[in-house]
Amino acid sequence: MPLVDIITAFQNSPKEYLNLVKGSYEESSGNLHKLQMLQNIKIKQEKRIKYDEIDSIRIFSLNKILQLLMCGIALHDGYVSEELLDLFIKHRHFTTTTPVINTNELVERILKEKDLIYKEDDSFKIKHDSIISFLLKETALEKYRIISINIWLNIYRSLFNNDYDIYMPKYRCLTQLIFFSSKVTNQSEFHYILNGAIKLIPRLLSIERCIIKSRRS
Repeated sequence: MPLVDIITAFQNSPKEYLNLVKGSYEESSGNLHKLQMLQNIKIKQEKRIKYDEIDSIRIFSLNKILQLLMCGIALHDGYVSEELLDLFIKHRHFTTTTPVINTNELVERILKEKDLIYKEDDSFKIKHDSIISFLLKETALEKYRIISINIWLNIYRSLFNNDYDIYMPKYRCLTQLIFFSSKVTNQSEFHYILNGAIKLIPRLLSIERCIIKSRRS
């Protein structure tokens, strides 16, 4: 996109935004998403923001609940279905780290961050890889990543054991359990799940084929 078009998009923004856009255009290397994020960042007139700082400033402008939610989605490959997001928000590890919240209100709140996340069909998706990368690497967000990993482990254990009224193929549950177990410090749990998965995979594939066949008939 030509610089003149970008400047036109920011023409109603404060002067400090316009100056930053002009100064950051060449650094963007075609990645204009961070420039779009500027419109949702509150900055003082004397504040000078570097292009590489935009992700950090934008994420930390969110409250702690949304930071935790964003980390959870980022760890889930950057997207999550509506059903799984509902389980994540209602999980005890999430509710004990946040005030009492209404699930629908929280979903509506996160969707207002249109430069960060959007909904497509029945899934919530983080808008850009640079945001996912920041959420997965930023040291200050480590505590939220740990909480999220434990939540996802508990959710997929429950799904595997049919504790929820949600159908998910067993092999997919195992794949996710292996993935999230590999991220915990307790490696004995990871090896336990991995060894169990290796033994179960042939049987599970056979069961899944039977289920699919019965649904088609």
